[in-house]
Amino acid sequence: MKTPSLVTDRKLSGQSLIEILVGIAIGAIFIIGAAMAIAPSLQITKQVSQVQTKTELASELLGNVQAWAAGNWNNVLALATGTANTYHLNTATSPFTAVGSGAGGGGASYAYSRSITISSSSSSGASGTLSNFPMLFSGTYAWLAASSSGGNVQNASGYDIIFASDSGCMSKLNFETESYTPSTGAIVDWVNVPTLAGGTVVYICYDNRAVTTDQSDPGFTWNSNYVGVWHFPNGTTLNASDSTSNANALTDNGATAVTGSPSLDGAAGFNGVSAYMQNSNSSGQFDLSSFTWDAWVEPTYAAGSTGGVSPGIMGVRNGSSARLSLHMGPNLSSLVLYNGSKLLLPAFSFTQNTWYHIVVAYNAGVTTVYVNGASLGSHAYAIGASTLLPLNIGSSNGLQEFWIGNLDEIRISNAVLCK
Repeated sequence: MKTPSLVTDRKLSGQSLIEILVGIAIGAIFIIGAAMAIAPSLQITKQVSQVQTKTELASELLGNVQAWAAGNWNNVLALATGTANTYHLNTATSPFTAVGSGAGGGGASYAYSRSITISSSSSSGASGTLSNFPMLFSGTYAWLAASSSGGNVQNASGYDIIFASDSGCMSKLNFETESYTPSTGAIVDWVNVPTLAGGTVVYICYDNRAVTTDQSDPGFTWNSNYVGVWHFPNGTTLNASDSTSNANALTDNGATAVTGSPSLDGAAGFNGVSAYMQNSNSSGQFDLSSFTWDAWVEPTYAAGSTGGVSPGIMGVRNGSSARLSLHMGPNLSSLVLYNGSKLLLPAFSFTQNTWYHIVVAYNAGVTTVYVNGASLGSHAYAIGASTLLPLNIGSSNGLQEFWIGNLDEIRISNAVLCK
């Protein structure tokens, strides 16, 4: 018998491989066809499985609702009703929380948001639109009290209170918290509104269990024109720190913390004898080429009781040189400005133990004075050039003419902020 050659063996093996490949291809065609035929039933089975899963989740949620209600039925009954108050359950927390969209369902994990609308009358003191304006938000609101006091704020320091430009609380605004009282919901905040005019709407967002750190940013609340902002908050311990990024803290020389200021919290009290506060102005930030001085003042002295001395509210002066100081007249009948050589006496009738908002604005040789938003006129009254003389609060120069009364919310800007 003839023995097959290796070549013949290889040829036979090659034919068998082709047959195998053809068989696999035909089999694949049958498998694909079968899969396409049964796909609809497989999809139905998948959908049934999804429905079963959702039913199980809904049942679990219902169980949580029942347990929640059984633990405290007020959790359900206390929810406000009405078309403006629609509630849903948020399963992201454990076990979940009730979230009201009537008060404004907040996003970014904030349970609530409420709109704040700037009325036209609030902006009537300025023309046009204001940019990067530090808006005051203050009051006492039960819904801003801590949850332990019946409110909706979870953090005892109020850290889960923010401000945003949108109702979803996704675009946080820069703000500074001056004071917060968790037991009552009393709050004093300053909010930097990028564009403010009559009708502008911003939002306050609150109730976020995940927040445990301070969300405020004072240094960005006050724009770069501000070189010093002093709130004197608290009313118990005098705080003379500067809220701007310049950190121009004041050194206290006998002033005390007092309560009853227009901003709802503390102020600085001055005894008219020796008390004042000072910043050395070593960096020359309190420039006098163009500026706005802004202060809340309360004279506690009676007209004619100062021996002819005009108590000093603030000044950039020392014992021998003067660039500018602001006083109130001894008879409570005017303000007094002194530029080192000349007096300016804008007339106004002040009353003892009454708070007033005073603004002095200067640019290009013209000084304009306002009391409670009303102009006392613009005057050709030049102020000396930039200086490194110290800034004094509660005295004209730190040596004399001490203020008799209280001061609050003192702000200095190296720009004219009023028109």
